[in-house]
Amino acid sequence: MQKVVTGCKDIMTSLDIEYMYCCMDKNLLLKNTDNANEVKAMLNDFGNKLKKKVDKELPNLSSEELNAISTLLNEHSLVISKIDKGNTVVVMNKFDYLVKAKEILDDKRAFKNLNHNITDKRENEFIKFLLQLKKNKMINPEEYKLMRPDTGSRTPEVYFLV
Repeated sequence: MQKVVTGCKDIMTSLDIEYMYCCMDKNLLLKNTDNANEVKAMLNDFGNKLKKKVDKELPNLSSEELNAISTLLNEHSLVISKIDKGNTVVVMNKFDYLVKAKEILDDKRAFKNLNHNITDKRENEFIKFLLQLKKNKMINPEEYKLMRPDTGSRTPEVYFLV
């Protein structure tokens, strides 16, 4: 099978594929069918890296749009931020952004200023409670494992870009 190379990107992609094949052959992954999961993981990783590389090289914006974004990034009276939910970016006046941030923080139903981290204490109390339920056979070991939080929880924090 002969591949027609139409540009530099094709050459680099071809080299990447050949390199991946050599690595897999060197590690005897192509000869051993027992390593199917490892091969699958390597191929998946390669595909993700290649997609990122191609996405970087092929921007979805025109040069005019890229210039406009560059101009906005250099304007220090603006804040450019990605919205939490969704794939949307907003451009706001920095003063308006800070006023909105203060309004959010002043909502005492949503936020409370803490002098110390209460998460560790609450997590430990909850784990003790679950252990007591397990000891009293009110939950089984599988249910305990499902309900027990992972260690290392931390108190949520709010932050704003300025």
